[in-house]
Amino acid sequence: MNWTEYKARAERPDHWTVWMLEQCCDLLRQCGAFDLARQLECSARNPRIATPLDFRGPPQAALVQLDLDVRVRRAILACIHQALDKEFTTDATRERGLGGFVEAWQEYCDYENSDR
Repeated sequence: MNWTEYKARAERPDHWTVWMLEQCCDLLRQCGAFDLARQLECSARNPRIATPLDFRGPPQAALVQLDLDVRVRRAILACIHQALDKEFTTDATRERGLGGFVEAWQEYCDYENSDR
C-alpha cells in the first residue's frame, strides 16, 4: 500500500488506531459497559490494514477497520460522553485528556460506508 492510500484510509471514520481502541475499551470498562468493551475488543482484533513499506510507527499506530452496528456505535458514544463528564481518563490519556474522543465517535456514528 502506498502512503496516499494509507492516509486516505486513516481519515475514514471507520478506521481506528489500535491505541485509540485500547483507550476506548478502558473507558468503557470504567463506565461499567463491559459488554460494549468486549464487542470493541473483538473488533480491535480485526486484521490490521496493510501499511506502506517504510512505515515506522509502533504497533499501536496500526489501523483497524471497524464494522459496528450503528446502535453499538451510539451506545459507545454515550459512554464516551459519560467518561468525559465524569473526568475519566486512562493511563495514556491522563495528561492529554480525551480531546477528540467524542468527535471521533460522533463521526463514526454519522458515517455510512458506501463500500458495502
